[in-house]
Amino acid sequence: MISEAQRDKIYTALTKSIPITITTHKVSRDTELRIEAILELILTEFGLLDVHDKISYCLKEIVTNAKKANTKRVYFEMNGLNMSSPDDYVKGMKTFKEDTLTNIDYYLNLQEEAGLYVKISFHAQGNALILTVRNNSEISQKELSRVYDRMARARTYHSMEEAFSEILDDSEGAGLGIVIMVLMLRKIGLTEEAFEITVNSGVTSAALTLKMADVRAQGIELLIDEIVNGIESIPQFPENIRRIQNLINDSESSMTDIAKQISIDPAMTADVLKIVNSSQFMLPNKVENLLSAVSLIGMKGLRDLILRYGAQKTLKFEGSKELWEHSHFVAFSAYSLVRSRRLSKDIAEDAFMGGILHDIGKAVFANISTGLMARFQSIAKDKNLPTKIIEDLFAGYSHAEIGARIAEKWNFPDSLVSCIRFHHDPGNCNRNDRGYVYAVYLANIIADYKEDEVTFDQIDTQVLAFYNIKNEADLKKVVSELDQKFSKERSTF
Repeated sequence: MISEAQRDKIYTALTKSIPITITTHKVSRDTELRIEAILELILTEFGLLDVHDKISYCLKEIVTNAKKANTKRVYFEMNGLNMSSPDDYVKGMKTFKEDTLTNIDYYLNLQEEAGLYVKISFHAQGNALILTVRNNSEISQKELSRVYDRMARARTYHSMEEAFSEILDDSEGAGLGIVIMVLMLRKIGLTEEAFEITVNSGVTSAALTLKMADVRAQGIELLIDEIVNGIESIPQFPENIRRIQNLINDSESSMTDIAKQISIDPAMTADVLKIVNSSQFMLPNKVENLLSAVSLIGMKGLRDLILRYGAQKTLKFEGSKELWEHSHFVAFSAYSLVRSRRLSKDIAEDAFMGGILHDIGKAVFANISTGLMARFQSIAKDKNLPTKIIEDLFAGYSHAEIGARIAEKWNFPDSLVSCIRFHHDPGNCNRNDRGYVYAVYLANIIADYKEDEVTFDQIDTQVLAFYNIKNEADLKKVVSELDQKFSKERSTF
């Protein structure tokens, strides 16, 4: 059911914490098989294959309920019934099941004509896998209450047999699937809190959150600690840059002191003068004096400059040109996105630096010594960890967390640490960090979108709303504008 190309896309999505989505109007048998194949592949990656059958049942139940909700909506509308009316609801439900089952294709076609969909999403976020099913038939408060009532009742059942006997004797005879789902979750150590239903702008979302298998989660955490603790095997920032950092952080330092320290490094001196004379500053005359240039850039600008310069000098590796070109596009686009929202210049500058440095976790792996690599393999063997964990880390899994930990160790500002840590996972950043984190996330995923590595449906809806991007046409307009601006400005980087 899944080709090699599709498998590679799934692994890429897991690496980048991008949701894998399937959108359908009818949930055909082929779609069900595809959902099952993707689920099995991802559960294997998460070390959860032993609970596959139970998770599969839960996901099928959620998808079936979404499909049923859409069918119910077109059935009620076709019969001139109002689902919000208690009398109409009772009347419609008396005939709904029999009428739709005997002519299901007809009602599925009506759903497609009405634009009703079921969207299934598999999203790896850190050590959690979130399975979400959305449908654009808004669940009523009465139906929502009924679902949560069934979930509450499921707590009182001690076995499947007890649930079957009580519910089948119930005059309503409904909700058995939800109860069984809760009991299934209990069997794998989860409470009903792992399942949540929300409604937003006419869309009903049912989400199931699964934690990565302990052995895998602990193994990844252990190896990340080894990488960060073994950072001595990765080159530190050059001594001159660290001295400049200390001067910038010292309130007693003068611009003259900083300029003298910068002048020791001819390449950095040239970089400072290049930036001051770029279109970013729009000066009437060319600046050739380093002290004047330093004064114009200011303390924050200098901090950003030396971090960018230091990262490039420190994390050199084969193939770095492609990574830095990507980082430059993300940095420029993030800066432009912040300015388009008329946020402060400081936030825009943080977004720019976040874009430059967001992928340092990937660059770090190219600098890991053979000794540290041998240490990883020894730990994996001693702890009986799957060797695939090491392969996954080197393929890019957890590179955002690794980059953030290293940035903390290198005393990067909190704003940049947040950009690095959450550039694939903007929903988990601190509210105060959204201005720059959202910009870096969107700029980064736009780069993937341009390469057809992600679809519009895979982009975080909160971030799209933040930038007032309502549909794919809006996104394409933003991408076009960024491309045009970047083509004009790339010579300044």
